[in-house]
Amino acid sequence: MAVKSVLLFELPFAEEMRLSAFCREHGAEVRAVPREEYGRTLGQIAGIGNFPGFPGIKGEDGRAPAEIPGAPMMVLAGFARDELEAFLAAMGGEKVPPVELKAMLTPVNAMWTPGMLYENLAEEHEAMTGRRPGRDRKDTEG
Repeated sequence: MAVKSVLLFELPFAEEMRLSAFCREHGAEVRAVPREEYGRTLGQIAGIGNFPGFPGIKGEDGRAPAEIPGAPMMVLAGFARDELEAFLAAMGGEKVPPVELKAMLTPVNAMWTPGMLYENLAEEHEAMTGRRPGRDRKDTEG
């Protein structure tokens, strides 16, 4: 059985704490990813497989430029379909902060940086809703 894990990006502290507690209550490991790791691939951040540094990187550390996602984002890994459906349904039924941008970790996006995933999810969100997430959001850097 795969370990269920949730990676959180750019959530305000209070929301991060509530969502982290919810994830643990529902059997998932949770990790708020610090900005220092945004230049790594999602596979590297999740600690799965043997993911090399991002292709074409000129930096000495083998990392991509660390683009900061423009809105809170959640990446889920290790969930079977029925577990994922139950987890998301429970999120909707409890008082946890909604996270508009969610993705399952896949073999394709595991090679992306958080910034690359954000751009993909934001484009999809805008196509479906007519608005880009995070436009009215205040910067969480302080």
